[in-house]
Amino acid sequence: MSQLLSLWERVQVSHCGQYSVERTLALNEYCQRVSPLRVATVCIFTPLYPLVVVVLAECLPLRPTAEGSSANYVFWIRHSCMLLVMLVGVMVQAKAWVPGLPLSGKRLLGIAVGCSVVATALDVLVAELWVFPIPFLVVLGGPPVVAIVVFTTRCVLGRDGLHDIPDRAFSLRRFFQLFAAQASLTTIYPAYRALFLAAPSYIRQLLVALLPVLDLALKNVLAVYGSHLEDRLPEVIVFTVDVFDALYAVLCMRSANSFVMVGVTVTLNAITMMLTLQDMHHRSGVARANLTAKERRQGEAMETLVTTTLRLLQTPGQLDPSELRSIRLLSSARHRLSDASTTLLDALTAHTACNNGRRAPTTMTMTQLKDRHASAPMAEPILTDDSDTTAQPSRLRTPLRRSCFARKVDPVGGVRKGTQLTTPSHSRLGNTSVASVNRQALGTGRANLKSVDRGSRPAALAVSPLQSHTSEAQGAWRRRGTAANQLHQQNMRVVRQTLQLLFDNEYLCLTAYTQCVVPVIYIGYMACLQNLPNRQYYPDTRVVEDAQFFSDRMRLIVVLAGLQLTSLLVLHTFMTRHFAVSTLYQVAFVLETQAMLVQSRIASLLIISVGFPLEHYGEFSGRNGVNPGV
Repeated sequence: MSQLLSLWERVQVSHCGQYSVERTLALNEYCQRVSPLRVATVCIFTPLYPLVVVVLAECLPLRPTAEGSSANYVFWIRHSCMLLVMLVGVMVQAKAWVPGLPLSGKRLLGIAVGCSVVATALDVLVAELWVFPIPFLVVLGGPPVVAIVVFTTRCVLGRDGLHDIPDRAFSLRRFFQLFAAQASLTTIYPAYRALFLAAPSYIRQLLVALLPVLDLALKNVLAVYGSHLEDRLPEVIVFTVDVFDALYAVLCMRSANSFVMVGVTVTLNAITMMLTLQDMHHRSGVARANLTAKERRQGEAMETLVTTTLRLLQTPGQLDPSELRSIRLLSSARHRLSDASTTLLDALTAHTACNNGRRAPTTMTMTQLKDRHASAPMAEPILTDDSDTTAQPSRLRTPLRRSCFARKVDPVGGVRKGTQLTTPSHSRLGNTSVASVNRQALGTGRANLKSVDRGSRPAALAVSPLQSHTSEAQGAWRRRGTAANQLHQQNMRVVRQTLQLLFDNEYLCLTAYTQCVVPVIYIGYMACLQNLPNRQYYPDTRVVEDAQFFSDRMRLIVVLAGLQLTSLLVLHTFMTRHFAVSTLYQVAFVLETQAMLVQSRIASLLIISVGFPLEHYGEFSGRNGVNPGV
């Protein structure tokens, strides 16, 4: 059993990164200024844009394919609009993933419009000269579209525009690798769907059980190619693989009409979540131990995890210098921060030995990624101080509003003592004196460590001159130095585990949110399609034309959506109680700060899954196969 758990930990994508300090500051500010009502609004209305896109496409009246390409000019208009939406999503990703790419909003929209029109014109020409509908239009039309986009972008930006990109070769190579990995999913999941429909009923349940294995393999591929994005990996992976997974799981259940498959899917998701939570519990051992120790000595509200982490980073002398480079100060994408947080971040950048780059300096394998972010619990006892503990991770309070932060801080609370980084706009940057080591840790009197800076030695023990060179004093000195080193390692472990905890929670909560919201989007789409004339051009028209049949199938998906929603709420409650982190606030943070990326990607995947199976796009899996999209 332990070997299986070890294997599970090695393949988990949540082990591939940690939050940067900049992203942590952005989350801190978001949770301070945003109300629970706004959080709920963001979570509810984010899927509205993708749903509106696919529904409006179905409102365009189509003609039978037998009437030919010319009579179906409305289809070509629809096709061009769908390409436009998808190309806008691709260009938004390029702008976000390639730092320094001179792609303004006007250029982005102009390239997307021009390429969609040219690609559609070529498709019309092929249909007029060959046959309509064009067989495998979705698959065969992809490479020409990519070539047109690359050529057009090069012409618009010019040679100088591309040469000004920092680390141009690395950034462009990783972008195309990550984009190719995403594009491969548009073939892999439809192929899985075709295999599912062709399999006998007793094999289908096995295929449903194998879907998480397929998802995990694809997530690891995306994590490798997106390793340079690091603290944005959860958004990239979840809103690609998990959206596809949820869509095709819904499509498979709708075809099979089996509550057993609903139970299998929900059970597998629950098991996956439980294993991930168990792993998070193991990886956050030091932070939780410090929190527990502090709670035993102080019953009032704690400072936030963010505040504690920032306080420790402001005093690099309290951290293990050998591990400081593992902490990234800057996010892979710039965040809008207040003047106070910007000044604090600049001060940290100037005075600490942390990683100040916006991306990983080298390409890393999956094993290297997970080794880099490995976190094991400390074997030594937790060092505390009766009056002032430096390493005091806190709880992000419950209920919803208080579960993200117990009280507002700016951006690091506390009273300044000892040596610390100072900035013009921060008069209170937190307590920075090193905690006194207790009697059990030192084995000697109540000696205190005062403001131990990086590279400096602890202050001398108060002994008489005649005793200064005795073996007892030397032993106490060594014990004191050992305790200081242990405290520095403990503080460093608290910082790393806090940043990893935020990364893990973002990945887990986005996955749960996606599994909940995608079935709701599909239900809304099918409810609209049932009342539109274009329903006759989809392969399985009985689903939308027979009211009783439609009701039975949709009831199945409603049950799935309800169970996934329950799972999301249970996850939120569990995380706030046991890890002091708010799930819903972190979901809303990602959905709002990366709205264009998230919504455009969901819209693109929805078009591929439910829009392209249209009869006018030709057969998608052969003349005597079953269309895998509906």
